[in-house]
Amino acid sequence: MRLAISIPAVISGVPVPDAENPLIAAPTARAVVSVSIEECGEPAVEAPPLPGGASGALRGFWARLSEGLSARLCASLDLEAVHGRPGPAGLYAAATVALLHALARRHGDVMTSGEIVEIARLADPFDYTGIAGWAGVMDALRYSAATGRVVAWRNDEDHGDIAEGGAGLRFRSPRPPARPRVERGRLGGDVYSAIIRLAGVATLSAAVRIRDGEDPLEAVWTYKPVDEAMALLLWGATPPGEDCILSPGLPGVFEEHCRGEA
Repeated sequence: MRLAISIPAVISGVPVPDAENPLIAAPTARAVVSVSIEECGEPAVEAPPLPGGASGALRGFWARLSEGLSARLCASLDLEAVHGRPGPAGLYAAATVALLHALARRHGDVMTSGEIVEIARLADPFDYTGIAGWAGVMDALRYSAATGRVVAWRNDEDHGDIAEGGAGLRFRSPRPPARPRVERGRLGGDVYSAIIRLAGVATLSAAVRIRDGEDPLEAVWTYKPVDEAMALLLWGATPPGEDCILSPGLPGVFEEHCRGEA
C-alpha cells in the first residue's frame, strides 16, 4: 500500500509538568510511504534508519502493538520520497500513523484521526516518569500527521484543526535530553498556576491568529519569546537563535527547526 503522509513538528507550545497545556503542530514535510503487513513467526518492523532514536521507538511501538493485539505480524515501511527535512519525532509519529492506517485497511476498516491517536498512544514505548508534561506532544504530532493540517491539541476532548497547509521549517538538530527544573510543590500553587496560564495563553493566542488566517510562522514568531522563556524556565533549554524555534520532540528532547535553511 502506498500512502501520501504529512510529517509534522510542534511549532508552538512547551510541555508543562503536571499540566495539560495546548500545543500547535503543523506539517513541515511530506512523504510517499509504501507499507506492507503480513503474518509471520516473530513480530517485527522493517524501515529505513530514522534519526534521533526514532528507529528504536518504532520497533518498540510495533512490538507493543502486536502484543496488545495478540497478533504475529511483520511490517515493512519504506519512505519512497521525502519532501522537506523532518525531525525524528515527526518521522516517528507519521510512521506510526501510516502503520495503523495500513493495519486497519488490511482488515477492511478505516480509523478516524482520533482513533489513531488513542490506539497509538497505548502502543508507545515511552517512559514519561519525571517528564509527564511531554505526554501530549506525540498526540499533537499524530493528530497533525493524520489530518494533514495545522492543529491545536490539548487533550482528547479539547483539540481541532485550525488551518490548511503547513509551516516552512526544516529540522536542524536535536538538543540533549531535558529534565524539569521546577515543581509545583516547591514554587507553590499560585506561582505554578501563573506559569501554566502564561504558557497556555500564548499558545492559544497563536492558534487564534492562525485560525483567523495569519501565516502560521508569523503567529509562532510573535510568541516565540514566550515559548523560549518557558522552555528555559521549565526545562533549562536555551534559546536557539533568531531564525529557529525549540520544538518538543521525542520524550524529554527538544528539536531545533529553522526557517530559510536548504
